[in-house]
Amino acid sequence: MRAPFRAGLGLGAVLVLAVWPTLRWAAGAEGRARAAPPRIFELYVRSPILAKGGERVRVPVRVVCVTSRGTPCRSEVTLATRSGPSGAWQATRAPAGPSLEFDLTGPVARALGTRSSTSLALRVRAEGPGGRTVAMPSGRRVPLRFFVIKEMAIVRAPSILFGRTRGGRTVLFLPWGSGAVRAGLADPPEGPPAGPSSFDVDRAGRIYVVDPLQGRVVVFRHGKPIRETRLPLGARADIAVTDHGTAFVLDQSGDRLVVRRITAHGSPGAPVPIGPGLPGQVRTDGHRGLVDVMPQDEWLAIPDERGRARAEGPPTTGRPMRGGGELVRVVGDRSLRLGEVSGGQVMDAIDVRFSERIGEAALTEPDGRGGYWAVAHLWRWKPFPADQYQVLHVAPGRVLASFAVGDRRFVNTQPLARFRLGGDGALYQLVTSPDGARILRFDLGRES
Repeated sequence: MRAPFRAGLGLGAVLVLAVWPTLRWAAGAEGRARAAPPRIFELYVRSPILAKGGERVRVPVRVVCVTSRGTPCRSEVTLATRSGPSGAWQATRAPAGPSLEFDLTGPVARALGTRSSTSLALRVRAEGPGGRTVAMPSGRRVPLRFFVIKEMAIVRAPSILFGRTRGGRTVLFLPWGSGAVRAGLADPPEGPPAGPSSFDVDRAGRIYVVDPLQGRVVVFRHGKPIRETRLPLGARADIAVTDHGTAFVLDQSGDRLVVRRITAHGSPGAPVPIGPGLPGQVRTDGHRGLVDVMPQDEWLAIPDERGRARAEGPPTTGRPMRGGGELVRVVGDRSLRLGEVSGGQVMDAIDVRFSERIGEAALTEPDGRGGYWAVAHLWRWKPFPADQYQVLHVAPGRVLASFAVGDRRFVNTQPLARFRLGGDGALYQLVTSPDGARILRFDLGRES
């Protein structure tokens, strides 16, 4: 009987959303460590998220299995998919290895059939020595999910020469130091400097800055501080503000994630536990706080009600949006796929192709009219190393606007915390230099 899908040890697909740990596999050491219980046992899965019918679909899976003696150990991986809520699970099993990937081309084609779009559920489980297991997703009954669409509009991003960038207008400048109108700075002898970790802008143009070194979230209006909330903050704390001025701050406590709510008057709430994971990003749909949990790359909605102490509802593949639906995105080597999911169907899907390589999609937001705003970090090695951000306003079949902005970093700000589409409709960028931190504003009125 034909296997539902194949597992292979060939070259993996481009891995963008996570950095895969690798090990040198020595047959002798692996054999000796076979019976030893693992000290480290971790699973990493790269979901397709949004695939196109007719293309080859691969799922790279990495397992880190290390014994107490520091040697790699043997493990097995089982990957299962299901089409539709009542379909049967189809699974295959393969030994873990540095280049393990599962080919889902067949299951994807059968699930899509004659439909315009569909989705598949996905579960992955690894088994190691001594009965040790780890699964993705972990601790939840709801499986991962990815979407398949028969047709997808291809849009080619205009090529902009490196260095031909547009300058924004400075709306906030904070010199390094301590105090109400300064930004905290840590400049260790080894490692990159650290400063403000994130920011957001509300509908009135007020700027919310996360300043971990001074343990505060401070709100500025017209360049002056108007409110400050004291909080214990980590170096990767992220912030998002709702339409009503409530702020959600995502942070990490040990190996677990927490969210703190700050009211529109600046009063902090109790930490809301999210569970184990790494901080991806925090956003809002206008009212609720939304957390992207890594490495699962799943979105959880945090209730906008006092006294609640757990995440609301099952996780989703895409970011929940205002009015329902999800925003899904896939970052490739030279492409950015975007789509909206409503009622299980993918709509307004776009595959944006770039002439240069993509480091990350620093921002992706729907424009409310079937199009998207996106900021892609582009880079190249030849003829000389260079990078910059390209801002795009795209709709199915066309580019509405495009310009480039510089990558100006003195401190180690997280990639997804450098740009915001403000509640006032403008684009904002956090840049840093040896003299301080700045928030730049780009007026998009004439770009849309």
